[in-house]
Amino acid sequence: MKTISSVEASLYMVSIGFNGNTAFIDPFGAYVKEVYLGSKQLLMASPDGRQTHGGCAILAPFANRIRNGIYRFDEKTYEIPRNSGNNAIHGFLKDEPWTVVKTSPCSTTLENTFESPYFPSRLVSSVVYTVKENRFEAQYSATNEGDEPVPFMLGFHPYFLVGNHWKISGCPDALKMNCVDEFFPDGTSTITDLSYLSSNGAVLDSCFSCRGDLVVESDLNILRLSRDNMPYLQIYNGHYCQGISLAIEPMTAVPDCFNNGIGLITLHPGDRFKGGFTVTILG
Repeated sequence: MKTISSVEASLYMVSIGFNGNTAFIDPFGAYVKEVYLGSKQLLMASPDGRQTHGGCAILAPFANRIRNGIYRFDEKTYEIPRNSGNNAIHGFLKDEPWTVVKTSPCSTTLENTFESPYFPSRLVSSVVYTVKENRFEAQYSATNEGDEPVPFMLGFHPYFLVGNHWKISGCPDALKMNCVDEFFPDGTSTITDLSYLSSNGAVLDSCFSCRGDLVVESDLNILRLSRDNMPYLQIYNGHYCQGISLAIEPMTAVPDCFNNGIGLITLHPGDRFKGGFTVTILG
């Protein structure tokens, strides 16, 4: 087994494939750079190499923002370096080297052990990426192998190529999280029919609670997004989408959950979490 540094990552890019379906994985951050299902490109490539501007990044043990980079857990206060204005965002595993522990023609498994002064205990993560006929799967697990409880949230950040026009359907019982200061849920929500979300609507960077599959119809394809233990979504079509992609980000909790507690998972020593998502091209 070899741990891959960011400098070495391009030399050790992992390629998996099945009947013309292919994915390219960068072991630094376990980052999905590209996926092709059949003849169709699934993800928009990052234009600047940043993992949260294209492809699909893993966001753990928290996704989205932590207000002011500060949280309190188990009677201790932690201050995280701010990397999004006054807030911390998308940490920490996308910026960590992972180890490739298993690879087959259509699947690869990567692992990471994370310890930090910004986090209460040791977290061991594993992710399995698989390509099948017109389908891409990401399955993640985390185990608290330390001696203290830890707060935990998982997110993925895929940028789906959709062209100039797209429309979402599914999840008729969705709730939009109401926010203060633009990004931070206040504990209230509004019933929202996601079928009203389309390329003709407003610029989005919004969090939703919804169960069931989503279908995205666009100029380029029809996608079905299925999720496992990830009941929230952040939907984003702002600047970094470049007018040709749509970020639909499966999450286990809402932004700033380390402070507001909405959806927050507590992993006690020995506890394990499993979750993930599957994307299928329907047409």
